[in-house]
Amino acid sequence: MTMRTMMTNELVCPYCGAIQDMNDVKIFSEDNSRDRNISCENCDKEFKYEVHVFYSSWKEREK
Repeated sequence: MTMRTMMTNELVCPYCGAIQDMNDVKIFSEDNSRDRNISCENCDKEFKYEVHVFYSSWKEREK
């Protein structure tokens, strides 16, 4: 059974709930892998994460 955290603006450990320092997070990677591994800074357990980047654009006077 897979446990996921909610999608947030911060990376959260699925084991202990600690917010991770974004300095170690790879948003773009050369290997183009969808999911990546990271160790929690608080509990040291390894977990996977995905990054989703969304863009929105508009004409200057339409916002």
